[in-house]
Amino acid sequence: MATVEVAIPTWNRCEGVLRTIDSAIAQSDVDGLRVVVYDNGSTDATPEAVVARYGEAVHLDRWADQQGRFRNISRPFERTDADYLLVLFDDEELLPGSLRPFVETLASVPGAAFATAQRRLRNAEGTILDGAGLQASPRFRPPDVQSGTAFIRQLFKMGDYTWICSCLFRPAVIGPTGIREADDPCDDTGLLLRAARFGPVVHHPQPVATQTDGNVGESVRMGLVDAADGRNTLSLRGCVGYQRTLERFLLEEGADLFGRRERRRLLAAAERTAAGLAGMATGGAGGAAALDAMLDAALWFRRPRSRVRLARNALRVWRGARHPTALRIGP
Repeated sequence: MATVEVAIPTWNRCEGVLRTIDSAIAQSDVDGLRVVVYDNGSTDATPEAVVARYGEAVHLDRWADQQGRFRNISRPFERTDADYLLVLFDDEELLPGSLRPFVETLASVPGAAFATAQRRLRNAEGTILDGAGLQASPRFRPPDVQSGTAFIRQLFKMGDYTWICSCLFRPAVIGPTGIREADDPCDDTGLLLRAARFGPVVHHPQPVATQTDGNVGESVRMGLVDAADGRNTLSLRGCVGYQRTLERFLLEEGADLFGRRERRRLLAAAERTAAGLAGMATGGAGGAAALDAMLDAALWFRRPRSRVRLARNALRVWRGARHPTALRIGP
């Protein structure tokens, strides 16, 4: 029987992680399901609450001391022996009945490294929003199966359209692939780029998880995300950080995947994409604040076309574009 692990990294989020665990346990139609909570040395009641509520139904894998966010998220990839691995953060919940079809999608393509799916955002009251935010854009329409290099190429050209919680990995294919501190702030992107080196990527057409304000709150505190509208859009700093994550991968780990000419084209595409996202972020500020932010951002982008993309998207959002995700931000 194939085994499916839902790994839940957590730290000091007692109430939130219980909702996340409940959503995983509710996937009762999945054979071989196990739920593992990777506790990052919580100092609140998280470990005790998990044991008291679930007993042996949930395995608690706990650091004695806090090891840092990146180390804890990477731990499931290093320790699991499951056939399939889904990492679900403690502010996320699986949608009812969503895991089994997701597993079947990945299982249908032997040798695939991982499968991706859409996700949904919900506000603090638990209401699922009709839009998906910039980082899970519904404009993305991939083929059912892509080679790993095609997936990487499209990620550079289209922008960040999926998160870890919307991916199902095959550990036997990708090995102990994890994230690194250098991937910050777009650690999801760094992980997916790394994993795609090992095999094809399968795309699942349905959403599998919802995400709310916990992890977003951390990103907001770091200045990487603007969650004022409840849709978790990248801030100006987050957009530039995203571009740096892509550049670092292509120039270091992924330098052997593409020829020199295509590397230059992909780097240019990544900059234009980041500039488009930055334009959306600055346009939402409005007035003089938006103009100041746009002038600052223009210094971060080297190519004239990137600066034009920045200004165009800022102007369109400032003029009242109601759905920034519909703007064309790819090359």
